[in-house]
Amino acid sequence: MSTHGAPSFTAGTLPAYTDASAPHLTMTSCALLLLMILHDDFKRLDRAWLVRFVRAC
Repeated sequence: MSTHGAPSFTAGTLPAYTDASAPHLTMTSCALLLLMILHDDFKRLDRAWLVRFVRAC
């Protein structure tokens, strides 16, 4: 657990979430769109983790 109460995780693994703390596909897509609007190069995006997350939704 991180200091802010959100589950922490290492690259390549999906953390165990509760219903209240689970990330949502809608917010994930919104965050990606914001990065695109800001002309981010997505170099730091862990694409493999993102694909696993979307499949798990």
